[in-house]
Amino acid sequence: MLCALPCLADNVDFNSFTTTTCFLPGGTLDTQGVHFATGTPSSDGDDLSNQLFVCGGMLLNNDSTNSLINANGPSNVVMSLIDGSTFTLNSFEAGTRTADFDPTTPSDVHKSLGVIVIGTLADGGGVITYNFAFNGLDWSTFSPVGSAGLSSVEFIAYGDSPGPENALDNINFSRDVIAETPEPGSLLLLGSGLVGIVDRLRRRPA
Repeated sequence: MLCALPCLADNVDFNSFTTTTCFLPGGTLDTQGVHFATGTPSSDGDDLSNQLFVCGGMLLNNDSTNSLINANGPSNVVMSLIDGSTFTLNSFEAGTRTADFDPTTPSDVHKSLGVIVIGTLADGGGVITYNFAFNGLDWSTFSPVGSAGLSSVEFIAYGDSPGPENALDNINFSRDVIAETPEPGSLLLLGSGLVGIVDRLRRRPA
């Protein structure tokens, strides 16, 4: 059973990257116990479109702090936990890219209308898909309901621009804790031990 024990929530905020512009970690990024990777490379052959960037607040979006973006092409970011644990995606913040680092206007080339979230179930049960639409340039919090037991989550930008981009921040998740069921042999030994203790107490003189 998932979360038979209390599940502790973790939050990825990217604030450990001290940058006023954009930091390019490459095609993968490990931070705060989470592994991020780019998805399918852009079809236009742009090498930078298959790279992750951590950008300072107000540069690419209306978020006030650092956020993660797969820039210069269609954004496709895949998230999993470094230790391989399954997890529940509780919420995340997202918004579209703005034009020329201007938080008041969208980019005609990279504007995203929303984000598709695809969670892969660790038990082989397939995927859970969500579609969240952006409200213009508003930086919003989204909560996928029922997204437990995931091995990975994919965030895909969509829109009517050539290369829609999302920016992601404050990704809140909980590791799924699985209560171990005792094996029948262990239960038998436990039962035998209890019987022995009861028998011994009965034989003690009053």
